[in-house]
Amino acid sequence: MKFKFYNSTHRVFGAIRRSRPTVLLTFALLVLLSNSAGAAVSQTMRPGYIDYDTQMGVVASSNDFRATHRMPGNISNYNEGDYTEYNNFGFTEGVNPTSVVIEVEWRWVGVAPTGVKFEVWEQETSTWHDETGITITSTDALQTRNITSYIDKANDVNNIKIRLLGYRNDSTSSDIEVDLLRVNVNSGATIRTPGGGTTSVFGIEYSDDIRIPFAGYPPTGAIDESRYQEYSNIGFNMPAGSVIGSVLITYEWRWARLTQGSSLKGPKLEIWEADNPGWNINNISLTAPAVNTDSSETKEVAGIIDTPNDINNLKFRFLAYQSATKEIGYAPDYISIKAKRKIIASDVPVYGPSAYTLYAGETDKLALDFKVPDNDTATDTLNAIYIKNAGTATNSVDIATVKLYADAGSTGYQGPPTDTLIGSFTWNGASQRWELSSLTTTIPPGGLRLFATVNIASNPTDARTIQIQIPVNGITVASKLGGPTDAAITKSYS
Repeated sequence: MKFKFYNSTHRVFGAIRRSRPTVLLTFALLVLLSNSAGAAVSQTMRPGYIDYDTQMGVVASSNDFRATHRMPGNISNYNEGDYTEYNNFGFTEGVNPTSVVIEVEWRWVGVAPTGVKFEVWEQETSTWHDETGITITSTDALQTRNITSYIDKANDVNNIKIRLLGYRNDSTSSDIEVDLLRVNVNSGATIRTPGGGTTSVFGIEYSDDIRIPFAGYPPTGAIDESRYQEYSNIGFNMPAGSVIGSVLITYEWRWARLTQGSSLKGPKLEIWEADNPGWNINNISLTAPAVNTDSSETKEVAGIIDTPNDINNLKFRFLAYQSATKEIGYAPDYISIKAKRKIIASDVPVYGPSAYTLYAGETDKLALDFKVPDNDTATDTLNAIYIKNAGTATNSVDIATVKLYADAGSTGYQGPPTDTLIGSFTWNGASQRWELSSLTTTIPPGGLRLFATVNIASNPTDARTIQIQIPVNGITVASKLGGPTDAAITKSYS
C-alpha cells in the first residue's frame, strides 16, 4: 500500500476536506489483496473513509447541505427523502469480509436532534438497513456500529453507501456536523511462500488504541516495547529435518505527518525465534526514510530463524518512536517473507545411465546424469560440486579422469563437442572425493542438467565397478541452498 498526501483543498471519495492532510492508502504488490486508490488499506483491515473538517461539503445530498446536515423540523419521524449520502468509498474486495464496522465522529449544533440514524445499503439484496440507537452529543465523539450481519459479501463492501438522517419535532434549528466517517473491513491478506501457493496472514495486532490503522501516536524519545505492530500466524509448514538455507524479509514502508512537528525515528523489526523465545532479542534495524518517501529493505534472517520450528512459528514486530508527541501515520507498502530450505536428495532428479560395461582407455563415458535445481524458480550459480566413487574401482588408478558437462543441443547426454565442458575434477586423496570448485556456472530457472563422465585408465583392474554419487553437501551454489543435506545422490552402474 502507498500513501498519497494532499495538503490543499481536494476531493476525497467525493468529499471536500481542508486542514490536516489526509492519508490515502493503496496497494502495490502481492502481500495484500488489492484495493483501489479510494480506500484506505492496511494488511487485514481495509478502511474506506471520509475525513473532513466541519463547514465543508459532503458526497451527495438530497438537499443543498454544503457544510452540515440541517435536520428538518416540525415532523414526528424521519423524512426518507431528506438525507446526506456517503458513497464511493472505493473498495475492490476479492473475498468476503470477516468484519465490517462503521465509525463516525460527529456532534450536534444548536439543540439535540429528536432522532438520528444511519441507513446502510446492502447491494446483495438491494436494501437500505436502518442503524438506530446511535449516540450523538454536543461535543465530538467517536461511535462504532458493527454491520457484518448484512454487509457480509465482497459485493456488499464494494458497493457500500451510507445515509445520515435526523429530525426535530419542533421548529428549533439543529445541525449535525460529521468530522470523520470510516468503514473498517477485515478480510484475509496473503504472503507468497516458496514453492508456489499462498498462505493467509490473519494476525496483525496492535498493542495500543490506534485511531486508524497504522496511524497514531508512537512513543516519544525512545522505543516503547509495549507499543508495536505484530505480524503473526504466517502459516509456514516446513518439514522437520529441513536445513534452512535462507529467510528473507522484505519490508517496504513510509511514514507521514498527520500533524506537523515530529519525525519518525529508530524503526526496527523484532524477530521471534521459537527455539529461543522472547522479544527485543533479535533486533533488525531499518533506515527511517524521509517523510512521504517509500523505503524498501530486504533482511536475511537465516542466522536467527535457522530451524523448521523457527520458521513455522515465525512472527515479527515493527516498532519506532518519534521526536515529539504528534500524530504520525506509517504503513507497509509491500511485505514478503521467503523461507527456503537447502537441497535434499529428492530435489535432484537422476536420469541415468543404466548399467553397461566400460572398457580400458574409453573416454567421456557417462557416469551420472542429473539436474541441479534452481533457486525457487530464479537463477542461481553453481560454485562447486564434489563426487565420490562408491564402487570398487580405484580412483586415479582405474578411473583416470572425471569431467563435468552441461547439457546443450538436444536434451540428454551427447558428449563433446555438443555438450558444454564445465571442467575436470581433481582427485583429493585426503577427503577421498573428486572436486571441482571455483565455478561460476549459471543455473537457469528450471534447473541445470549436468553429466559426470569418466575416462578409464589404459590398464584397469578387470571386473571392478564404478558407482558415482554426490555426497551429502556435495553441491555448493551461490544462494547458499546447496546440499543434499539428508543423503547422497547415487546411481548404480557397472
